[in-house]
Amino acid sequence: MVFPFVFRALGHDADREAISIVECGGKSNIPLFAQVCTAAGVPFVAVHDRDAVAGRRPIASERAVNRRIGAVVPPDRIVELAPDFDRVAGVTARRHKPERAWQRFAVPGERMPPPLEQAARLVLSLARD
Repeated sequence: MVFPFVFRALGHDADREAISIVECGGKSNIPLFAQVCTAAGVPFVAVHDRDAVAGRRPIASERAVNRRIGAVVPPDRIVELAPDFDRVAGVTARRHKPERAWQRFAVPGERMPPPLEQAARLVLSLARD
């Protein structure tokens, strides 16, 4: 939901540049989407939560999912949000998170969090190749 705003903040329109932003229905589905994109020759970037506080290891189940992602996505195409999107984006409210995220990122000239900007720039570089 926020990536169109991230691209716009960088001076790009994702739709005009034929960039699709796909929500995979959870981090555990990223490997399947990655395999489909790879098989179809579609360049992609996987963005997901690390699901652990900086300096701590994720719990065993999260480490397993992160390893599965790493097994099918090239390391230079993974952007891991630590500890998670909410903290990176500065949206820590317990209620109405999508609305609060939209309000935060819809502001023209808003500074984008570096990991989100990194992901968008990576996508743009792949779109130009």
